Amino acid sequence: MIPDAVAAVVAAVIEEHPAAAPDRLGVLVVQELRALGWHITAPPAALTPPRPVRGAA
Repeated sequence: MIPDAVAAVVAAVIEEHPAAAPDRLGVLVVQELRALGWHITAPPAALTPPRPVRGAA
């Protein structure tokens, strides 16, 4: 679920840039959130062990 504050920022960015491509809108939303003091971080990636290569000795 997107918090109401984030949804408002997304809506404002879309309204300001109606012709922007979806990937550009994503960049603009993150820029706006950062300008408002939000910290955007990704969750840690789950590490998976490497798979053996077929035919390798």
